[in-house]
Amino acid sequence: MAIPTGSVIADIGCGQGVFFPHLLKTAPKSIIGVDLSGEMLRYAREKFSDGRIQLIQGDVLEAELPRLDAAVLYNCYPHLLDKAALARRLAELVRPGGIAVIAHGAGKAVINARHRDGLPFTLSVPLEEPEAEAEKFAPWFRADRMEDAEGWYLLRMVRTEG
Repeated sequence: MAIPTGSVIADIGCGQGVFFPHLLKTAPKSIIGVDLSGEMLRYAREKFSDGRIQLIQGDVLEAELPRLDAAVLYNCYPHLLDKAALARRLAELVRPGGIAVIAHGAGKAVINARHRDGLPFTLSVPLEEPEAEAEKFAPWFRADRMEDAEGWYLLRMVRTEG
């Protein structure tokens, strides 16, 4: 993901903090884990005592967050239903030159197959090709790395001045 050392990082949809160890390897200034579920954050609190990690229960679209060097959405992006609102919110939060990353531990086909649940309400939106997802962020971000492989999905975008 090429997150610079000393960054303020938001792990959006952090859940139990499964991605915290990877983010800690970047030697961040701080990691702000944001999740809707208080129960998931309770697990994260039990597993991680690093003083650089702060946990916030809430919706990223409304949560009070500082200016960010990086925003990471690992294995949660399909569950954020309003992509336009998410793009606008990340544009507010991520400083120019900062990055936003959408990543999954599997490719698009696997992710989309997992989310076909047949429920009478929408829990997720199918993941599109990285180029199509990048277009949703284009007014504010420029994609600089896009991959859809069997074992991962990655869209890394740099915040532009606009």
